[in-house]
Amino acid sequence: RLLAIHNKITSIAVRAEREPSVYEQLVKCEIAWINYYWQEGSSGKGKDDFREIERLATQVRQLYQRGDIEDIIFLSVGGSDLGARALHLALRSGAYYNLRRSRDAPRVHFTGDNFAPDELAAILDSIDINKTLLVPISKSGSTAEPFASYSFFKDKLIQALGKDRYASRIIAVTGLNKDSLLFKENEEISTFLGLLPV
Repeated sequence: RLLAIHNKITSIAVRAEREPSVYEQLVKCEIAWINYYWQEGSSGKGKDDFREIERLATQVRQLYQRGDIEDIIFLSVGGSDLGARALHLALRSGAYYNLRRSRDAPRVHFTGDNFAPDELAAILDSIDINKTLLVPISKSGSTAEPFASYSFFKDKLIQALGKDRYASRIIAVTGLNKDSLLFKENEEISTFLGLLPV
């Protein structure tokens, strides 16, 4: 059933680019997909995933309000990167949100879609690593570009907070199995602030 909904969404999305009137149909199909995931997908696991996202969002909000978190860095590539960027742009005015003097949430940065050392250095220069949350997004945890960026910022986090505390500043979105390097790190080395399925 989920595959049928996905295929319908894909075919409508292609038409929606040419026919704006098809957009409403696309939205209805996307809502059907979310409803299916919420109610039936993965044996109802969707509800648990959404509850965990809400719990983590509340926790991050509290960390921000206490002054413990000032920045969030999303480390991803492809659809994971584009989806997060699109939501940020739609809900927070994109890059301009970081420039606002008054904000109700942490500044948001995106990287991991390339190996550009200048980009990583610029982000590092604009944040306080002690007050930064990393969100690596990778099903395998080993996709080259996000893994390189994650390794760079994780090393800086370990230098700042120590090996025993760095994981409290990471929410990993990954495959929840032993094939994922992020899952293994969470299991073997330390416990992340959050672990969500990709």
